[in-house]
Amino acid sequence: LPGTARPGRHPNPAQALTRPIDKDRRRLHSPGRCLVDASLLGIVLSAVWHATMLEPPVRGACNGCGTPGILAVMSFTRDLPSVSVVIPAWDVAAYLPRCLDALLNQDHSPIEIIVIDDGSSDATPAILADYAARHPEIVARRQENAGPGPARNAGAALATGDYLIFVDADDYVEPDYLARLVTAAAASGAEVTVCGFSFDLGRVRLPYPMLGLPRTLPGPRASRLTVETLPLPPFAWTKLYRREWFISQGFAFPPIFYEDIGSTASILYRAETVAIVRRSLYHYCLRDSGITGDFGVRNVQDYVAAAARQRDFLVGESLWPAWRGAFRWFTLVARVQVGFQILFLDTHIRRRDRLRLFGLFSRELVALGGVRPEAPSNPGALVQVENFPFRERRKDLRAARTR
Repeated sequence: LPGTARPGRHPNPAQALTRPIDKDRRRLHSPGRCLVDASLLGIVLSAVWHATMLEPPVRGACNGCGTPGILAVMSFTRDLPSVSVVIPAWDVAAYLPRCLDALLNQDHSPIEIIVIDDGSSDATPAILADYAARHPEIVARRQENAGPGPARNAGAALATGDYLIFVDADDYVEPDYLARLVTAAAASGAEVTVCGFSFDLGRVRLPYPMLGLPRTLPGPRASRLTVETLPLPPFAWTKLYRREWFISQGFAFPPIFYEDIGSTASILYRAETVAIVRRSLYHYCLRDSGITGDFGVRNVQDYVAAAARQRDFLVGESLWPAWRGAFRWFTLVARVQVGFQILFLDTHIRRRDRLRLFGLFSRELVALGGVRPEAPSNPGALVQVENFPFRERRKDLRAARTR
């Protein structure tokens, strides 16, 4: 029966790894999440709001498991919508088994799990081969290292399910993650369904506050909240899409870090309805000893590029006059959160360059919020060269503004 543990599955995926999480963030496959890394105030507030954010109980339960009665009906229904789960994976051998076990233990079925190995150099390919041999739900593909955006796009192109969702390989999900999202999507007819998530710092779990969002939102309203960032974060891994709608719109993640920041607002804007599941179903895992990973100048450049993509979406949809205030709030939040990483945390940015880099980053974001729509900037051209000395990068930035 769906939901029944199969041989080889871990009975409790949350305990599959008991040692503290120590992420290797050299090429973290959801780099937009640096937005929340420095949000200590948000973490504290989330604990206060969580009591009011839980989904209200529904009559009935699934064989005593505590899930709502509608899930019990779904567990014994054979013609349920199928879900394709896409996982970009790059050097995540230490975390991938926990992620896959959590998905294999989902209350909902049928599912297909598509893992795109983005040129891993550790044991990730061997782990994928082992899981794919034992579980027909898992489809593993390998590509040359191209980054998280192209890996997501490759997985979405292989998907065949009624719904499409993205999960990061170093995180894990609750057993009812897919069931609750599919239930909300089916009940509302939404093209996009968003769930809550939590920060996991070792054994401490802090849910992110969804701040009283209604159960459904018009797509443009959800898009604006995503531009503002804090009310409805843009992360790719909290969103379930109707796959045919997603493909028909021609959506694709850009080949940069922070690919979800640069694309999510435009995706939500085209939806007629966005459903909200406020319960925290996704575990975003932070290591105990640090929260920066391999953050460097490339991250700063790509963040500016993602912000420019978001601004150009507003200009292209003639939303700039009405939404400019929301975008400027986004740039303020970014300067605080990313600026904290640049200035104070242990990163690969040389200490003598940090203040100047922060000043450059701030000026670029301020410029994006103040330029006229008919004269958009083009910082995407600044992210082509990696491991570029900071002084030479700064020279390129200045040259780009004069062209």
